[in-house]
Amino acid sequence: YRQMCLSSTKSKFLMENEVVLRKFNPEAYEKAMEAQDLQELLLHVAPFAGYSSGKEYFEHENPVLYAPQVRTPCLIINAMDDPLTVPTNAFGKMPGQEDGPTFAEMIQQSSCGLLLMTPSGSHCPFLDGQMPFTKVSQSLGGFTLNCWADSCVLEFFEGFLAEKLKK
Repeated sequence: YRQMCLSSTKSKFLMENEVVLRKFNPEAYEKAMEAQDLQELLLHVAPFAGYSSGKEYFEHENPVLYAPQVRTPCLIINAMDDPLTVPTNAFGKMPGQEDGPTFAEMIQQSSCGLLLMTPSGSHCPFLDGQMPFTKVSQSLGGFTLNCWADSCVLEFFEGFLAEKLKK
């Protein structure tokens, strides 16, 4: 799956825009095409977003930096086998913020956020059971993925509301 994501990103972003990207920064393009994983690729494409390095990109654009400002209930589900949001993103020091807290520490300090790390689930599927599909109304397409994360999100919000009503 990791290689499929990497290959798809290279194909859909880099190769389809090769002429423009090479003209803008041929060295960044070559390094990005040689990247062995998505994290490495992201570091190399930072010049295409106007930054001199991946570190500078993360110092300014990492959405994690806004986690302490979240004021609404927020459940973040992350699988340990996710090829995009790898566990080190949650528990390691952030590029460009090496002296600050980890994402997990930021969420832990939040009054309404919860980080749930699962052993598997890949990037988004979190499929449940042997048959990943469940039958739904024809107006919804007839079938949908059977995803345990959907139920988990509902339980999270039900629990959050129950706690709020106790106060």
